[in-house]
Amino acid sequence: MDFNLQLKAAMLSHGVDFVGDVNFYIFGKIQRFKLADGSRDDDRVWVMVHNDGRGATFGNWGEQESAMGHWFADSSLVDLRSQDVTQALSVLRLTKRIQQSAADRAISYKRCLEVMERWIQAPADHPYLVKKKLSADGVMWDGLELIFPMVDALGFFKTFHRIFPNGAKKMSWALTPQAGMVPLSKEISNPIRVCEGWATGKAIQEAVGGTVMCAIPCGNVPHVVAALAREYPALDIIICPDNDQWKAREINPMTGKHKKNSGIYYAQKAAAEFDFPIVVPSFAGLDCSGLPTDWHDLKELAGIDEVRKQLLHVN
Repeated sequence: MDFNLQLKAAMLSHGVDFVGDVNFYIFGKIQRFKLADGSRDDDRVWVMVHNDGRGATFGNWGEQESAMGHWFADSSLVDLRSQDVTQALSVLRLTKRIQQSAADRAISYKRCLEVMERWIQAPADHPYLVKKKLSADGVMWDGLELIFPMVDALGFFKTFHRIFPNGAKKMSWALTPQAGMVPLSKEISNPIRVCEGWATGKAIQEAVGGTVMCAIPCGNVPHVVAALAREYPALDIIICPDNDQWKAREINPMTGKHKKNSGIYYAQKAAAEFDFPIVVPSFAGLDCSGLPTDWHDLKELAGIDEVRKQLLHVN
């Protein structure tokens, strides 16, 4: 598909003919060209490719209204000189974005299925497992990343949570983790404990057993809690967030105010609607030089018995 030919045809329909080719890999910047008829020496034709790579706005600075049109790579066109153009352009761009998002999700989902066909159990010496002192039992691996399927409250696949050897964490491209969770048991029992990360969940499960759901990242906790509450209204839910106390001591350079304790903030947000209890790890009296925040950190510093003691102390 020759985008330049399509774009030039669209611009020609607006009376704009120019010399040269548009670089579709330069996003968000004005590219200037000379008129094809040679009537002017200056580069008065302009084109800006949008950062989705699928469209461009164009115009002629020699005209009274410089912005003349917006072209999409499927050859659809919006005339920026027409009435109600802002609304028309907004609707059309939103439609394109939704269509592309659906296509991206389908591609990503197919890639996830392909990963499931070739993954194997992770090696015990995977750097992340070694660092966290965790077993590789039940953990899948694609040759580099640890892969944890995230599911919704009914158990349907949503996305992959990926952990790299250096500890970096990512989700599968184009698939949202919202209301998705990594379950640490096949059965649902009462109560359901909701935490953040996988290593944190493993510490909780080791300490008290039962059903543990890892809502990754912390901003997903309210969505997971709400989904579980709707699906299992007869069961209790206990929120076991990270204690991001060290972050709360930092100053946000943009606002000049202290950053929030993200773990507790989102836990409180999740609990507000349903009045569920929150159990936050306490590191009082422990060596906090490593800036501990979660239940796995508490296990490393004080042992599994202390984790169990604090988890069972529910107000």
